[in-house]
Amino acid sequence: MIGHFTAQLWKSVTKIGFGFIWGPSHHSPNFMLDLYVVALMDPQPNIPGKYIENIPRPIVDGKNR
Repeated sequence: MIGHFTAQLWKSVTKIGFGFIWGPSHHSPNFMLDLYVVALMDPQPNIPGKYIENIPRPIVDGKNR
């Protein structure tokens, strides 16, 4: 799941779109609905070998580490 997090931080992403739909739940027998959400980003994030220039270093105590 770390790829989902780093995609949100990816510096070179300039466009993002979301789509959602309600669909039948696979977890509840009481005809409940689940919300399905999809995000697409452009340019594509999480490119191997490009992490250092696209993911900022953590900030701890107000300073980049």
